[in-house]
This record gives sequence, C-alpha cells and structure tokens, in this order.
Amino acid sequence: MAVGLIAMSITASACNIPVFRYALERWAPDDCQILVIHDSPISEDQRQWIDRLTGPIGDDQSKCNVDVQTVDITQSQPDDLVAVGRKAATDNAALPLVIVRTKLSRGRWTQQIAGSLNEQLCDQLVTSPIRTELRRRLMAGDSVVWLMIPGTNETLNRESRERLERSLESLPGQLELPDGVGLPGSELYADLPLLLRFSVLEMGDDGVADPYLKKLLIGFQQEAFDEGQPLFIPVFGRGRALEVLPGEMVQEHLIENISRFLCSACSCLVKERNPGFDLMIAAQWENDLFGGIENSPPDRSREEGKNRPPVLLEIPSGR
Repeated sequence: MAVGLIAMSITASACNIPVFRYALERWAPDDCQILVIHDSPISEDQRQWIDRLTGPIGDDQSKCNVDVQTVDITQSQPDDLVAVGRKAATDNAALPLVIVRTKLSRGRWTQQIAGSLNEQLCDQLVTSPIRTELRRRLMAGDSVVWLMIPGTNETLNRESRERLERSLESLPGQLELPDGVGLPGSELYADLPLLLRFSVLEMGDDGVADPYLKKLLIGFQQEAFDEGQPLFIPVFGRGRALEVLPGEMVQEHLIENISRFLCSACSCLVKERNPGFDLMIAAQWENDLFGGIENSPPDRSREEGKNRPPVLLEIPSGR
C-alpha cells in the first residue's frame, strides 16, 4: 500500500454526480469467487450447503455477489483453478476446502482459506450483522462508512477513532457537493437523499463479528495489525473498499483528501480505473434503489469514457 499523488481525471461527459453516489447507482459490484476444492464426489448435504451460497438470503431474498465453482483436483478443469486447489489442499485442512478470492485492480486477485466445507461456514460467508449494517447505512445515504477493526493497543484504538471522528464531524462544513447534479448527464435515479454524511462502524468480537471479512481486511495490513494498530477501511457505493489503512496513517489531511475524492464529481466512469475492491455483501441493490432493474440507470462499471486533465490529490493508491 502506498500513499501518493493520484491523478484524478474528470470525465468529459460532464458528469457532476459525486463518486460515492455514482458508484452506488451505477457500479455493479464485482463477484467474489468461492472455490470448493474436492477430490471425491460432493455429497447431497454438501451440495445443499454450496447452493446456499448463491441462493436467496433472509426475508428480503437478497443475493450475494459471488461466483461459486467446485474444483475437482483429480480432473483437469480449468488448469489455473486446479493448480490453486491442489496447492491449497496440500497446505491446509481436510477436503472439501473453501477458498474465497477477491478481485483487486489490474486483474489481480487475493485469496484466503475460509476452512473446510460445512453448513455454518457457508452461512457466515454470505452474510453477517456487520455487513448487513454496512449495507443499511450505504442505502440510507451515508457518503462513506469507515469500517474499524480494533487492534490490541487500546490507546491507539481510542486515539485513532477520536481523530477520525473529529475530522468526519467537520467535513460537511468543508466540502461541497458538485454543481449541476440533476442536469442532463448528471441525473440521479434513486430516491435517496444526497448528503455529505460520514460514519464509523466498528467490528468487534461480539455479535457483529465477521471472521471472513476480518481475515480478508487484516491480510492487507498484517504487520501493522500484529503491532497492535487498529485498521480503518473507507467503504462507499455498493460496498467498495477504497483501501485498508493502519491507524497511524489516519490523519486529518488524509481523511479530508479521501473524502474530497469520494465526494467530488465522478472522476472516471470506468470502475476499474478507480481504486478499491468490492466486498461480499448480500443485497437487492436494483430493487431497493430503483424499485426494480427495469428502472435502473445503465451499468457504467466497464464503459469507456474520455477524461479531462487530471487533478492531483494525496490519497491511497488503492488495491
């Protein structure tokens, strides 16, 4: 992870929608890849557990952004996944084994061993109280939700969180929404308030614990976390994490620059040209935002756009 001057280009199509809102309305989240590694036939019970990963979740019948594949390491399909599976099977727990892969920028992936396949593991992977609350806040109009993973140093936890909360409290008076929202090319489609609102959501070891999510995020800053530092993750859009930051980096100027970037006119219509990675979140985004996919704006996650000259801000370079 590096912090430097990032060239943020403003699209020539005169889109004046803030990045956080554009991402919420028009960037479909990337699928996380769940691999079930096995070397013998999948049983009926195991098949039902696997099906729950892609099935409807909860009363609202949410779906998770996942692509589930079973990988038989005794076969030769496809070669790259078989190689991943064979290495994991050699190094880790008994089969069937579950691997979760998260897409990063520039075609890269990060992966983690979730554990041996069982019913509880499958349920924990696709949903948790912390991710449900994260989705609720984003859907309620929060511009950015800062996830916090406390470290073992209570003093650093307290000081870092207080520093972040002080900065976030002052931001609505320092930042302005772009002019021209609602004009042609900058229409809002969701019936949600457009606000400059920021919040902190702490992940603890109680009812809001999420083993999968904590393991994923800590893996980006393992050394800092092992030193006792808390970690902070600014999340926007449909659960897109901008970066994982150790507490010592969460200073006023960086908080302001990150917020200014996410609240400025959308820097680039192409999602892959923007920093960040998508978390696994169960949701009905199109229904909840627009009342159905037929009312949603065009998905601009991968469309090309011409860019204006860049504006330089100091923000994390992203994953």
